[in-house]
Amino acid sequence: MTRSRHRLPRRVGLLLVVCTLALSACVDTSAEDDEQGVAFSLYTHCGISELTYHGEWYSRVGGPLDDDNGNPPEGWDNPEQSGQLRIEGDVAIFTDTKGHDERFELRPDADGPMQICS
Repeated sequence: MTRSRHRLPRRVGLLLVVCTLALSACVDTSAEDDEQGVAFSLYTHCGISELTYHGEWYSRVGGPLDDDNGNPPEGWDNPEQSGQLRIEGDVAIFTDTKGHDERFELRPDADGPMQICS
């Protein structure tokens, strides 16, 4: 009886080590996905000026980008542009297959958009 009691904890310990290694591999894989970004639809109807992601608001670096009439510039889809979003610290980076690469800075205390677009 004493022998089997000692074997069980070793087996459980080995199982825990194997499970921990398997979980570590999963975490490493998801970290790579974060570096590439996540699928994201950028609202462009009133130009490109801000975005929200996971409850945080970001404003475009360099100010709003539009056609001087409050619409997205030529080359952008309206009302949304599909692409990838990557978060690096306080910066959100939007890229797409059309070659757009826009940076947005976090507005730390924001709880809504800077302007309402209709």
